[in-house]
Order: sequence, then C-alpha cells, then structure tokens
Amino acid sequence: FIPTFLNSIIPALPDQFFPGIGIILFVLIASFIGLAARNYFGKKLIDAGNAIFNKIPFLNKVYSTIQQILDIVVSNKKNVFEKAVLVEYPRTGCYSIGFITSKTRGEIENKIKKNLISVFIPTTPNPTSGYLLYLPESDLIQLEMSVEDAVKIVMSAGVINSDDLAKKQQEVIPNGDKKKSSFLSRKKKT
Repeated sequence: FIPTFLNSIIPALPDQFFPGIGIILFVLIASFIGLAARNYFGKKLIDAGNAIFNKIPFLNKVYSTIQQILDIVVSNKKNVFEKAVLVEYPRTGCYSIGFITSKTRGEIENKIKKNLISVFIPTTPNPTSGYLLYLPESDLIQLEMSVEDAVKIVMSAGVINSDDLAKKQQEVIPNGDKKKSSFLSRKKKT
C-alpha cells in the first residue's frame, strides 16, 4: 500500500520496491512525526488533529479517554500504581495481585457511602488489561514488595516469585556493595 501511495505522489520512484520498504517507511514517518511534535509547528499540528478527533461523535469519547490515560501514564508527575496488594479475587480462597490506583472519590463514593480504594487487577501475562475493583481497605492485604516486582510476577505468570526477586536484590559483590542486576553485571562473570 505505502509504495503504491508514494508512487502516485512521486512518479519518478520505481514501480517495484524490495520487501519490507513499507515497514521502513512507516518507522521513518512515525519518527518524523515524533520529532515534529517536539517543536512549535508539531504541537500546533497535533492540537489541530486533536480538535478534529474531538468533533467526531463517539470517537471523541474514546479518543479523549485514551488521551487522558496516556497523559497520566507517560507523565512522570504521578505514579500510576501506589502500592501492590493481594485481593481475594475472583472468589473466596483465591488471591490476585492488585495495584492501588487511588482512593475512590466522587459519585461512586457518594452512592455507596463507604471509603473505598480503587484497585487494578491486571491480567497475566499482559498487565495492560485487567479489572478495576472498588474495595474497602480492610479487604486488601498489603505487600512489602515494590510495584515493579509485583508487575514482574504478573508478567511472568508466577514463574518469578517474590523470593527470587528478594534474593536477586540481596546478592552482594565482594566489596560489600549491592550487586546491580543488569546485563553488564552478568556479563562480567563470564
């Protein structure tokens, strides 16, 4: 599709392209858009695109919701997940790792008349989807592990466990400094 489109714009281009040119052109165009977005012209162009999306019924709701979520996730101003917890879910006797996102406020709190905590329960192995539960704080079991370690456990479908992560953090190199868990530190051993 892309080579055909380019050939219609620039007739001097050859009729046949090598396989993969579409992917390469897509990456180059996406990179150019990203660079353009950093300057004044790019910001104005993106604002114009946002205005167009915001005028389309139904799509404007979906687009603005996704944009708000991405703004929160991408900005370093706020941690999306405050703490890792265990929740008895999906039934009694079964536990799932969840992440506290915030205290519930607004209409939900007003309707239920209880102090609730918003907890995101991710799916395994893709933690970008999951379930949002509103739970009383008494139903949450606080975990000592970091949010990052809890995400690793979820993504590994439980193959990595908290003991493995704790041992990795406790490893000490001979001079007493904590060992850095990175490719470079593992490569030095060999």
